[in-house]
Amino acid sequence: GKSREDSPDPDHHQANLSALARAGVFAPLTGLLLVNPALPATDPKLAVALLRAIGGVSVGPGAVEGFRRAGMVGALAAVLTADPTLPRSQPAVAQALFAAIASLSAIPANREAFARAGVVSQLATQLTSDTFDPDTALCLCLAVSNLTVECQANQTTFARAGVARRLVDALAANPSLAATKPLLVREFCKILVRIAEIPEGASSIIDPAKTSTALANLFLAIPTRALSASMAGDNDADQMNA
Repeated sequence: GKSREDSPDPDHHQANLSALARAGVFAPLTGLLLVNPALPATDPKLAVALLRAIGGVSVGPGAVEGFRRAGMVGALAAVLTADPTLPRSQPAVAQALFAAIASLSAIPANREAFARAGVVSQLATQLTSDTFDPDTALCLCLAVSNLTVECQANQTTFARAGVARRLVDALAANPSLAATKPLLVREFCKILVRIAEIPEGASSIIDPAKTSTALANLFLAIPTRALSASMAGDNDADQMNA
């Protein structure tokens, strides 16, 4: 077994996050990005570290609201729009950026603010026109998925951009994704469900037969062992719940 030192203590971690919040880290972290929107180009390692710190801190109590008041939505938007090629040129930066956007999308005010800042339309364009490595695709889809939670305006933007069609095409072309990249498939399916929740979104999933076939093939591709474990409630198989 692992020693206590080897295993992270959730209570201690939460205490650290609370201490960071009391220390007021939201404004300085935001400020670093606001004055350096081109940081990914000038110092990509620092950009990754800063964005990961923002994502890590954002799970703490009151952090998302604290970052909202500090202007973090605008700061992340500035980084995203400063270089739309980030997913290809700096995938590690793009992953950390998308993850931070996903974390900050936890409250409705930020989901709406990201739309006003042009982030939603930018992500829609990237998702429908670019190709990504699986890790970057997962982070991007996490952001898109979170931005569509109970937000009809964002659901509509993604629907009109053809996101559903792009995801169905990807699933149809890669039925083995359910077995090889289950977390990615889970986010694909979440996005499709959220888009289908609105009438305009449902009609944007143009080919019902193709969609049904793609989803059926995904289901059939899930290893029987993993599917059985998931149905039995095995925690190790939670990632197969797509």
